[in-house]
Amino acid sequence: INYYLGLLTDGAITTSFLATSKTKKGDIRDKINLDVAIDDKHIDYRELSGGQKTLVNLAIMLSLRRLASTRRRLVPVMLFDEVFASLDSDYSMKVAGVLNDVSKEVSVFIVSHHPVLKDYTGSSISLSYEDKKTRITMPE
Repeated sequence: INYYLGLLTDGAITTSFLATSKTKKGDIRDKINLDVAIDDKHIDYRELSGGQKTLVNLAIMLSLRRLASTRRRLVPVMLFDEVFASLDSDYSMKVAGVLNDVSKEVSVFIVSHHPVLKDYTGSSISLSYEDKKTRITMPE
């Protein structure tokens, strides 16, 4: 996970999974928790911004895909819907670059309104809705 977070955030965000947690009374419970640190300051995942959550979630998804592909033969496809919606332009470009690299291993399909993709995609399909009809445009 931290490999992808390193690419996406230049190492500013790191994570680890914890298998136990402490209750308010101090008891130890078996529970999977995600520990997130930004610039070495620990932050509850729920307190992250939408963009920060997107980056952490994307890193987890890409890491799980990599792990699963070493264990089983999987369909080499990943689909992302509006992955850029809560990211600023700098992080959108980093995400697009990482997904472009991932697309060398698997087919990556991205549904987005974000213009940054035009510089990173090998091909695109545009959908528009006009006069109660959906129009599909593919570049030549």
